[in-house]
Amino acid sequence: LGCVYQAEKKYPEAISEFETTLKLDPKREDCFMRIGDVALDSKEYDKALENFKKALAISPKDAAVLCKIALI
Repeated sequence: LGCVYQAEKKYPEAISEFETTLKLDPKREDCFMRIGDVALDSKEYDKALENFKKALAISPKDAAVLCKIALI
């Protein structure tokens, strides 16, 4: 559902869904990536970097995470 909200640019709803998932499973790298993407789209670069770093801590060799961090 978070991805649907993100696609519809309903960013607060998307973040809420991703955060709910993280409460159930705090090791979901994809949720941190999605929150970071939403933050990037909203020009909240500090929040984006914070979430990408959380994703990197879970999956330190993930090239996609490293690329996102490089964008900032």
